[in-house]
Order: sequence, then C-alpha cells, then structure tokens
Amino acid sequence: MEEDPVLSRIGQFGRWQAKTISVVQLVGFFTAWQMLSVSFLVPEIDYWCSPPGLEIPVGENVNWTSWTSPWVIENNKTVLDHCNMFDHQYTTSTKLSDVDQSPIIECIRWDYA
Repeated sequence: MEEDPVLSRIGQFGRWQAKTISVVQLVGFFTAWQMLSVSFLVPEIDYWCSPPGLEIPVGENVNWTSWTSPWVIENNKTVLDHCNMFDHQYTTSTKLSDVDQSPIIECIRWDYA
C-alpha cells in the first residue's frame, strides 16, 4: 500500500498537535460552561394554557389557571396539567362546576408569567 503524501508531510503526533488540541479544548471548556450556566441561573417560569376564546394579552398574570387546566398527580403531589386544558367556552361560564364537566383537549397556546 502506498503512503499518502499529505500524511507523510504532516508527520506523527507532536508538539504542534498537542498545543492545538489543548487550545481548542480550553476554548471549548469555557464555552460549554457559558452554555450550561443557563440551567443554573434562569429561574423556573410559571406557565399555563391560555384559552383562545378569551384573548388575554400575552404576559398578563391571571389567577384562574385552575379553571383552564385539569389537576393531575405527579410525584405524590397534585399539580396543574400544563399540557392539557378543558374544552369550554370561558366567555359564558360563571361557575367552576361547569368547567369541570368539560372534555379535556391539548393546549394550543400558552402564557408565561
């Protein structure tokens, strides 16, 4: 088998290759920590299903999320289901009992606090 001319000019692993790899790893180390820091620095943001019929302005914090989302049990805790909502006409409803009897559908729009 004939030796590759490019590989014969480059040579074996030496000081130049070690220095180049070290510089690239050093830069990659700090870049990775910068990208990973978001996991530790950004707070958890509350979000909920936003019924399309109400046309609530985006970002407006409302205290009626229990009306839009069913409750589920996760890790022995009762929490709101952020992925599903009741299929209900909220513009005409005045009682929570009306909403609880509605079918459950997937959320199509979310609002964030």
